[in-house]
Amino acid sequence: MVKNRKIFLSIMLLVAIGFSTPPPAIPMLNFTVEPNSNFSTTIEYDWELTKTANPTEIEFYPFASPPQIGPELITFTIDVNKIEPSEIQVTGNLYLKMHGDNLPAGSPFTLTKLIDKICIYNDVYPGNNWSTTIVLFAGSFPAVCSTDYYLGPYNLNFTLPYELCNDSFQHTFYWEYTYANVNYTGETNPFTPSANKLRLNRTYLNNSLTVTDAITVPEGFIWDWNYSGAWITASSQTFTISLNLSRGTAEIGGHKIINTANGTSDNINRSDFAEVFIDVIKPVAWEGFTYTPGYWKNHQPQTTSLLSNINWFGTTLTWQQAYSILSNPSAKNPWNSFCCHFLATLLNVAADPTLSSAYYNVQGISNEYMENQAVSTIITAGYGYNASMPRATILQMKDVFDNINNNQSIHCLWTGPMSFKTFSLPSSNSIALHPNVFSDRTEIHFRNEMKEPAKVSIYDLTGKKVRDLTGTDNSIVWDGKDNNGKKLGHGVYIIRLENSIERSTIKALICR
Repeated sequence: MVKNRKIFLSIMLLVAIGFSTPPPAIPMLNFTVEPNSNFSTTIEYDWELTKTANPTEIEFYPFASPPQIGPELITFTIDVNKIEPSEIQVTGNLYLKMHGDNLPAGSPFTLTKLIDKICIYNDVYPGNNWSTTIVLFAGSFPAVCSTDYYLGPYNLNFTLPYELCNDSFQHTFYWEYTYANVNYTGETNPFTPSANKLRLNRTYLNNSLTVTDAITVPEGFIWDWNYSGAWITASSQTFTISLNLSRGTAEIGGHKIINTANGTSDNINRSDFAEVFIDVIKPVAWEGFTYTPGYWKNHQPQTTSLLSNINWFGTTLTWQQAYSILSNPSAKNPWNSFCCHFLATLLNVAADPTLSSAYYNVQGISNEYMENQAVSTIITAGYGYNASMPRATILQMKDVFDNINNNQSIHCLWTGPMSFKTFSLPSSNSIALHPNVFSDRTEIHFRNEMKEPAKVSIYDLTGKKVRDLTGTDNSIVWDGKDNNGKKLGHGVYIIRLENSIERSTIKALICR
């Protein structure tokens, strides 16, 4: 909150008031009230700077080198609130004199109450009923006619919700007094002091605020913003600063961006700042990928005439170049593994065009990433990658890639007639699950012609391995727990059987 600035405009006001006539049986009495008051206005500037910004996460994109984000949009807001109450301070000394018509000087009376009621003049603010009342005196004050009396200080403080101007106020004085053991009350008619005596126009010493802004971004990020210099405002306003941020070479981990606003009004400064924490997160763990760089496992084309050039991450490749990439055993980076996996899928679909026109059906299991998704859409439209949902769409692609690039069945629904077709490769290993769906126990059945220990690995849909099982017989019991003995949650899991020759995969659904 910026410190208040107060401006005082002081004008001396002398008010002479004639009061109404008492009943005829009493000689006429006239009061003169001399408040000798100072009227002062206080204009207050209250600038409140608030800044808000939301934390954000930046995730790797796989199709750039080095991996980049977006850009990511971060928004800061500055709310400037200007509060301008019009405070009236009425101070001074109160004097009283009573004159008696046909009443000798020195005639005694007792003043018991004197009230001043101030209201907004209706011609200034028609229909407004604002008013305030000050009790100037209450008690028992013995006095005599034709004598000046000092009643004490005259103090009044109030705040108006309106702009002050000439002839703003009407005054009405109310009194109570006792004369000759009889109580009397009376009041003046409302009156407005003349403009040359009461001037309450606003006076501005400084009616604007200058707001400047600065931002600190850690090294490694690429950024730009829409801030164009200092703002000068004389009213309540909200300013928005948009920051476009790209990862650039920033390391994985947490980073902090600091945005500072400075408000200056009449050489009084106020600073406010907001922090945004940026977390550059690691790529999705590709532990569940089944493609091994250096080995194009199936659908190797028998003739080059069936394959056209392949657009791969913005580069056009011949099938020979693509095959060379897939045959490179040195690709150890997770992203390289992913790219090889994806490129193998492109080649396999090119060798078997029926795959691209099929729908992956997931056998009616809901809440899986790939339910009723067109294979052709996933592998061609932007490589199936949706920047707004990077994890989900990568997993969609991975799910199909695993099926296409390995010796197992792919359950597809044709786009034409509502009939099912299964694509499969010959396999000496078959795998089944009973029951499927299950809660706490299921049995994995398989045919193991190699008569060697069979390794069973279980993954969740993020590709994370959750359980390892081994067995030499034709079945293995799984209790639905992970390697730490903890029950796994409701959802779909991938069960993979491996031996020295090949692999088989089946999906399992735990329902709890």
